[in-house]
Amino acid sequence: MINDGFVRYSREQEEGDIDDEESEEAESQLSRLISALANSLHYVTDTFLWHFENDTTESRGKIVTVSRKTYRLNRISKISPLELLNRKINALDYDDALVIAKTYDLDTDVIYQAQWQDAEVSESAIHDYLDKIHDREWVLSACIRTFSNKPDLLRLLLNYGLKDTDILDKILNNGASSNKDEIIKLLREYPFKVNSEVKEFLGKLHISEKDIIICKYRHYFFKYLDRLRTYEVIVEEKKKHDIENGSMEDFEDNDGWVTFVDYASTFVDDYAVFRDLNIAALAMDYATEEFFKGLNVLFTHHGSETLPYRFTILEQIPETVNPDDYESFLPSVILNSNGELVERLWHEQPWREIDWVDNPILKQRILPNVSEELEVGGIKLNPVEYPAQSTLITKWYIDRAHKIDSVSGQVDKALELIHHGIRKNVMNLGTLEENLDMLAKLVYDCYPNLDSVSKSMSLKEFEALTEAEIIRVFLQYTDEKRIVSDIKKFIIPFLRILPSRRARLNHVLKDDIIDKIPISEPESKPLDLLYNYILDISSSNLKLVCTIFEASKPSLDAQERIIVSDEDLARIALACLYGNSRTDNWQDMTRIYECLPIFDEVSDESFDINSLQNYTPYEFFSLFKSKNEIQLQGIIDSLELHLNAAEILTRYDNAVPLCWFLQSSNDYILQKQLCIQLARRSGSGPENDEDRFKNEDEWTLLLKEILNLYENGKGVLSKISTEEIYKIFVSSLLSYGKFNLARKIILPTDQPQPLDITVAEQLVIDASREFFDNAPSGNMYHGYMKLAYECLQILPISDTLQSEIEFIEATHMLTEQKVYHQPGILIHPMQIRLAPNKLDLISRLLSTNEDAYYDSKSIMELAKKLGYRNDKVAEVKVMAMLADAALRDSNLNFAYNMCIDIVKIIKTISNMRNNDKKETLLDSVKDIAWRICYEVAKQDIFQNLEKQMILMGYALAMCPSDQAADILNIWRKIDNEYRLELIRKSNEKSLEKPKLVKPVVERVESSLLTPLLKGDRIKSVFSRFF
Repeated sequence: MINDGFVRYSREQEEGDIDDEESEEAESQLSRLISALANSLHYVTDTFLWHFENDTTESRGKIVTVSRKTYRLNRISKISPLELLNRKINALDYDDALVIAKTYDLDTDVIYQAQWQDAEVSESAIHDYLDKIHDREWVLSACIRTFSNKPDLLRLLLNYGLKDTDILDKILNNGASSNKDEIIKLLREYPFKVNSEVKEFLGKLHISEKDIIICKYRHYFFKYLDRLRTYEVIVEEKKKHDIENGSMEDFEDNDGWVTFVDYASTFVDDYAVFRDLNIAALAMDYATEEFFKGLNVLFTHHGSETLPYRFTILEQIPETVNPDDYESFLPSVILNSNGELVERLWHEQPWREIDWVDNPILKQRILPNVSEELEVGGIKLNPVEYPAQSTLITKWYIDRAHKIDSVSGQVDKALELIHHGIRKNVMNLGTLEENLDMLAKLVYDCYPNLDSVSKSMSLKEFEALTEAEIIRVFLQYTDEKRIVSDIKKFIIPFLRILPSRRARLNHVLKDDIIDKIPISEPESKPLDLLYNYILDISSSNLKLVCTIFEASKPSLDAQERIIVSDEDLARIALACLYGNSRTDNWQDMTRIYECLPIFDEVSDESFDINSLQNYTPYEFFSLFKSKNEIQLQGIIDSLELHLNAAEILTRYDNAVPLCWFLQSSNDYILQKQLCIQLARRSGSGPENDEDRFKNEDEWTLLLKEILNLYENGKGVLSKISTEEIYKIFVSSLLSYGKFNLARKIILPTDQPQPLDITVAEQLVIDASREFFDNAPSGNMYHGYMKLAYECLQILPISDTLQSEIEFIEATHMLTEQKVYHQPGILIHPMQIRLAPNKLDLISRLLSTNEDAYYDSKSIMELAKKLGYRNDKVAEVKVMAMLADAALRDSNLNFAYNMCIDIVKIIKTISNMRNNDKKETLLDSVKDIAWRICYEVAKQDIFQNLEKQMILMGYALAMCPSDQAADILNIWRKIDNEYRLELIRKSNEKSLEKPKLVKPVVERVESSLLTPLLKGDRIKSVFSRFF
């Protein structure tokens, strides 16, 4: 010992103390290595090299003695006690370290700290080391940082550290208050009950940094102790969970061996992470993993950390999980002391009572920067008031149900969730439950095998449907076999809940309106939705409607009927029938008629259905709603009449919809059109051998059926008279070439004639003209022209009929002569009839046939048959045409004769009695006559000057006054030639002068040469002469 505090110490001791353990270990390892090498070398030398030695007599194992000397160098140095202490501690020589520390009065904390760090956690270690450490802050830190594989020892350590952190009295003594004891008592017994005085006191309280650190340790000791207990419980639950949920899979995957997680072996690492985890985030993980027992532990023992985020946590549960599995976590509603609907509190069981360090004011000062995570894995942790209001809980259930449906499409899961919500007194879930229930029926019961329904219809889309659309969705793929069961199974239950559903909706709407304006109940009855569906499909699928009505017959029990009310059944059925515009489902309509009820009929209250017009099924139904039983029976009776009529019309391929009978009830035109169609469509064309009716009896039966539709003015053809019916029917017979039957009907032998002969005659003419107009050729011995000709002969021939016959004959003549309408196109019979001036046809005939004029009698007869019989003007025109045709053929003699015949006709007219038409007629024929006489007389090739002068004289006598001078000049020229001819002939034969001619010529010439003689005078002279 030296006064300066240093000691003498050898180098060997110095180094030996430091490296003693290491050198011993290294030396032992080296000696074992050398020994192994030596033994190996001995074996080699003894086996392979011994025979090379000179002294073969020496033993192979002879021992050689080697001398060894050891030299030791000692150094004397000095070291401080603190450094020596540290070296002893590092060498784990804690006893010497304690001696040194006590000898030199050094701090022994470092020795006990080192011993604590090297020792296993145990109760004895705690008392042997931690109790002896004066730096209690280090002790607290060691208790926090130290881990053990045994939870009990870890709990012991945490509790040991906790007992040194209760410094509430010390902290509060730093504050200025007269009632510190009361505040201390309040904070210890009720940490969360803070009044204004306590709040003010704690806000102004001065807390040292060291005390803040100790408070932090106290906070974490409590936290880690709680987490330790939670971890132990969760591990036990996980073991059970693994056995329940994973054993079978593991059993198969590991060839029959079950593998479980050894949680004890990983306790230190797992707990080190677990104790600082965000409990809310961990709860979200458990929810995702469906580890509901672990979630229950967190909610129960860490409610303050999890329950504010309970909705976000529950939303992490997979949507495919059955709500029954997490029913206990679903929020429920109760009435609080104030009579308000609020959330039922979770039954929390904290691991301990609340400590003063948990006081929110102190906690804020102790941990000012500690904040919980607001987002975990991209999911926001949204705190919700606890307990929450009923409306918020309702909204959560609704949102969760929609999410389950949209994500998983499992409607049954969403429905089960809502069922739990209703059982937990959550309000305003009734409508959603009904929607989910109907959607579940639609997906799982109604159309379970149709992906188009199960995959396309979501809850959101279903909620957007109207009531009518819901019915249509349920019945969109139904058919005749299942329509009745579908309505009874799905539609009727829906209609039954509608009143309460509407009332509920009405109540919700009232709650949403600030001024509480009353909302009226819907006017329509629930059954009207079904009725509207029936009306809607009646136009396109009457068989379905028929099946519904057959399931509603009055003969069935009320429980079995779909439509229970007889009045409603009659109204809806009548609306469907009269609103249907199809004509191919009379069998179904008859079946519907047979389903109608029978009411007592009173005639004075009956309803005339014929007053109705064309309405849609909805309009008919709305109209029939106001009709009583008596009026409905009258409509049903009319329906029977209309169905019978419709059957007759259908039989003859002339079907009309039932509504037609309403439209035509007072419409003569419509009834007449129907009668015409009925008569005309019953036969085929006159040239078609495949006639629908094989004999006349069938035609006769048709006439009888049409008369039955008339039914003495009470039937569906009441606006048509029997005479009109006979006219239409006979006209149809004639149009189809049934001339014999038409004659029998027009001229019966056993009953009065149904038609006046003039009416019948007009029908025959009309039919003949129809054949005539449709004839492609004017040949009266073939085709339509033949029919036109024969049609006119079924009645006694009258002048009118004779003129029609002659016109056909004239057409035949024109056809035979090949008269052309245009170059290369033969004239059509229709063109002959429509020709405005049929004499032009004769002119065309004469111009195209140069020799036709020779048969002048035939031409004249043709003109008469064309409709000009007894027409003098036409006769003169035709004769002029003949003369003109002869003139073109240079046949002046024929032309001269025609002109003379024309003059004769004029003279005949002149001899007629005077009347108003005579002068007009004379003017017309003279205008024609003078022109043709003039044309023939002026021909230079005329060889007979006497005839030429005669014709020119006729022309001069009949021409207009302004033409007289020109004609007179020509006449003088001819006269000069005539005189020269007479002189030449007289010189040749005799000198005797002509007795008759000369005086005439001289008289005419003397008159013509009179001075101032003008046209009127010339015309007068010739008129008197001729």
